[in-house]
Amino acid sequence: MPSRWPPPERPFLNAGVVLGLLVGAIGLLAALVVAWLDRPADFDGLRLVTGRVEWVRLIDARRSPAAVEIALTEPRGRRLRLRYSHLAFLASERERFMRLAAGDPLTAWVDRRDRNQIWQLYRGPESVLGYAEASDTIHRERRWHLQLCRWLLVAAGALAAAGVLWGLARTVF
Repeated sequence: MPSRWPPPERPFLNAGVVLGLLVGAIGLLAALVVAWLDRPADFDGLRLVTGRVEWVRLIDARRSPAAVEIALTEPRGRRLRLRYSHLAFLASERERFMRLAAGDPLTAWVDRRDRNQIWQLYRGPESVLGYAEASDTIHRERRWHLQLCRWLLVAAGALAAAGVLWGLARTVF
């Protein structure tokens, strides 16, 4: 005898409900991951780095630059690669990073856990990127990610509701 799915005693457990729950779980998991990964670094936990610029390069992503990478030589001769990954969400001009030239003195506050992600940057006494602006770009980027998660949750609700209505229609008719 062929098995019937969903079982007759559970008419509301059908593909729409199961798919809706699955998409909802993915949306919720994505929202949690975004909230955990894209949080601003605590300023007191950042590491102060000073040195001179070796080179600056934009890392392109499709049509607009997504990141900037700066090679820095510390006074003791150690080389570091600093990175600012949220360039696409930076509100004001991005060219300020390209105005950095080889030999310029830099002071940066970086997050070691995140591949020396730049959170504040000064060229001599001139501010290139402030901590508040870097944090704001994270919030702008997070809003985009969280909007995607919201749409996943809305789609999950619609799929689950369609599944329940389908199960109800199969029970009544």
